[in-house]
Amino acid sequence: MSSGGILIAPPAVAAAAAAATVLTAGAAAVLVARAANMAAEAAFRAVGDYGARLEDIAAAQSDAEISRRIWGVVAADAAELNSRISALRARATKAGVEVDLPAPLSISGCTAAEASRRTELTAQLVARAQEAVRVAVAGDEARHLGAYLPQYVLARPDAAKALKEYQELLQKQRGQSATAAVATETPMKPTPADVKAVLETLDPDADEREHREVLAAAACVAQDDAREARSYLESLRAKVTAVNAAASRRRLAGQWLVVLEEQSALGDPPTPFSGTAAKLRAVVAGDRDLSADLRAEGAEAAEWAAAQARCHFVEGLMRSCLTDLGYSLESEFDVRHSAELRLARPDWGAEHSAEIWIDSHGAVHGRVVRAHALDGDEAAARERERCVDFNADIRTLGSRLGAAVVTDEGYVPQGFEGDAPSGDVAQPGPGYHAPRPMKGAR
Repeated sequence: MSSGGILIAPPAVAAAAAAATVLTAGAAAVLVARAANMAAEAAFRAVGDYGARLEDIAAAQSDAEISRRIWGVVAADAAELNSRISALRARATKAGVEVDLPAPLSISGCTAAEASRRTELTAQLVARAQEAVRVAVAGDEARHLGAYLPQYVLARPDAAKALKEYQELLQKQRGQSATAAVATETPMKPTPADVKAVLETLDPDADEREHREVLAAAACVAQDDAREARSYLESLRAKVTAVNAAASRRRLAGQWLVVLEEQSALGDPPTPFSGTAAKLRAVVAGDRDLSADLRAEGAEAAEWAAAQARCHFVEGLMRSCLTDLGYSLESEFDVRHSAELRLARPDWGAEHSAEIWIDSHGAVHGRVVRAHALDGDEAAARERERCVDFNADIRTLGSRLGAAVVTDEGYVPQGFEGDAPSGDVAQPGPGYHAPRPMKGAR
């Protein structure tokens, strides 16, 4: 007799998560997974660029929009910083050095302001750990640079001094420029200052092999012939540009990896992505590049991880909301499949129950279930009343989820709160499937 459905689009779930004053673990997972899912290759951001710009965001039109934008920025910061921590751990392990690495950043249990402060602090800790790795490898790096340089460069009396200065610059360098090195014409013989200006644009997430290659290219600029020196300076710029692009690809792979590993811990990924994490891990460690095929696979895996995070969040929110509304749960969710949740109410007794289920597209449906055939007008009236109440509860659940609601009473747009509108109502959006009919004896 009565059934309804809630259309849960990904942005709606993210908006519901962002509406919280203090993030739960599930809400944080949704926002970070969504940020990673939306991530793209990007230039390094300096330490001061992390943390939500609360004063700028506060210019938004509404409190809800302010909340969404703040949490969106914070979640993007968390996804990127955790990717950089993962890559830094791989660098330290490969170099055989021990440094104090910050713990992965968690924004759960935080207000937006607290989460913003956490991102800023974590960014500072990452920068210090990067500097510690560079200092720790400096000695071995200087010894190994000989394999990258021709003998005539090593024989120059000023070569060792220049390399030491360049090393020290890269040890302290924290990404002063957010853009790759731009080629500019140098009309005269390049100076060490010209070389340092290029080195300052090197991405701090460059690994140790890339550092050696860049330092070797920098040392080669010291040529007696001005034309040759300019040519080597252009080669250095090209090398830094290529390294920065590779570091950007590793950050992207790292963001996908972090959320994929988090969701895989709750259940094995589907077969197409069973080996994706290992491939992305190799990219983060600098052992392979992010090829076009792996990029497509990683993006799809990130979509799966984001969908898993949404399902877990919806499950938790539904449990809390339905319990608050007086229902008891008689079955368990399986968020990896389309599964039914059976509900009961003390005031319904054994006469009726209800079912809610999430389909493979993330839509949540519900219906009242009749235990036996109706017996008289009084029983029919009770059923109608319970169906009306159940539809109202479905709308309340939709409001909590930030989702549009469809019942046999009509369509309630996303974000609507209160009673269903009377008269003409809007039609369900694309992708709506009519709910299944009343289940039970006739």
